[in-house]
Amino acid sequence: MEASAPPPYSSAESSQPIYPFVPPPVYGEPATDVKSGPPPDEQPKQPAAPEVPNGPPPMRWFANICGCFDNILLAMQTLFFPCFTELQLAYKVGMFPFGLLLTFCTFTVYALPFVCIGLMLVTDKYFFLPFITILFMGALGFLRVGFHTHLRTTVRTKSRIVGSGFNDFIYSLFCYCCALCQEVQHVELVEKNTNFNISRA
Repeated sequence: MEASAPPPYSSAESSQPIYPFVPPPVYGEPATDVKSGPPPDEQPKQPAAPEVPNGPPPMRWFANICGCFDNILLAMQTLFFPCFTELQLAYKVGMFPFGLLLTFCTFTVYALPFVCIGLMLVTDKYFFLPFITILFMGALGFLRVGFHTHLRTTVRTKSRIVGSGFNDFIYSLFCYCCALCQEVQHVELVEKNTNFNISRA
């Protein structure tokens, strides 16, 4: 007796697996995120954009320190009547009250020798006047240099010129008239050739 063949399976039954595969759970492995890359805290930082300073761009002195004779009238005025040049500069920079104080020191330094000589010619009782005059002239002279250093530093910083207060002091001490002429010419040229007003900076 021959064994009968098994009945054929239908197409619907053949498409279903007999034993469906279920992957076993895996323990001990860290969970992976879909997103790749470092955590948000470790993201590379973009370089900050350079800060643009407010105000006009840096400038240079428009007049040379030895260019006194570029303006002969200004040079002669500064040599013989420095008070007028100091007031002119202080007014243009917006420091007129400070310029009055500087002018007082300059006028006193120039006038003290003449007062001393006049008193000594009139009478011989004031034999100590030369010593007092020298002391006052020295004190007011250094005060005058300090005031002018501050005025020159103000012009330089408002004009955004690279420099230092020490250089301003050296120019005020040894090249007073030349530095004063340079500052006045610089302010005038800046106001003439640019739209920048130093007094309002």
